[in-house]
Amino acid sequence: MDISLNYWHFWNMSRKLSTTNIPAYALYGESAAFPDILHCERIGDRAGLHDWHISPHRHLNMHQIFLIASGHASMTIDGTALSVPAMSVVTVPRNCVHGFVFQAQTKGFVLSIPSGEVAAMMAPDVALAEIFGAAKIVPATDEFKRVLETINDEYQSDSFARTSLLRGLVIQLACYLAASEATEKQMINPVHVKITKFETLAREHFADGWKVADYASSLGLSTTHLNRLCREVLGQSPKEHLHSLTIQEAKRLLAYTKLDVASVGYRIGIDDPSYFSRVFMRQTGQSPRAFRAIYEA
Repeated sequence: MDISLNYWHFWNMSRKLSTTNIPAYALYGESAAFPDILHCERIGDRAGLHDWHISPHRHLNMHQIFLIASGHASMTIDGTALSVPAMSVVTVPRNCVHGFVFQAQTKGFVLSIPSGEVAAMMAPDVALAEIFGAAKIVPATDEFKRVLETINDEYQSDSFARTSLLRGLVIQLACYLAASEATEKQMINPVHVKITKFETLAREHFADGWKVADYASSLGLSTTHLNRLCREVLGQSPKEHLHSLTIQEAKRLLAYTKLDVASVGYRIGIDDPSYFSRVFMRQTGQSPRAFRAIYEA
């Protein structure tokens, strides 16, 4: 199982717990038709009734997300004992055995979503669906905490379009969770840090006539080293990636502004309108005017 732990340096207590005869709880009615699109409650609502101890159990048709906003928890995930500090998010996929011992008065939330709803909400984005597919512990951001607080408020309301709003908030929550996980990976992978900086510089300077050597120099790398990193992470050379970014910007300007074709070329650093049209045609298979016509129809 993929449990993301590097950022927090969690203590693995080297203690395996038996996962045989683990109860499968249907706490929120998921054994039948789920009574709502999701369930959200504060950690103290349930744990406080059980001396802050939730015995190992599993949910057959439900994914859960725990936010430890303050306090601390010791937990088990499929038999592995871990320590979870404040401002951490724990994702628990369906059928995953998990249990908690919370520090008294620990604050946070438990979000429970039936598997069918997760599949429907995440269908357009495979990367987001993967967030719910494995047990992970990642840092919680302030944005994540705010969205989960909003979900808790909306869950308890009967406001107009409540179901659609909750679905949208869960997708937003998954985006923040994915971003937090990506940031964690970057912090422990200097290669990804360099590539992220390269892409940031590229968006800032592609219209300024910067060459690959200029980007490499700004990053403190040789052009050979930058080329190797780009091929390793992006699957293309720095020059190819710069071309992709400039054409992407040209598409955006053609689709969403009234700039004439020549001005679009100037904006991306190409002064010759004929050359811009040839480059655009080579990259996209259609002329700038033909591309714009799609959005004007």
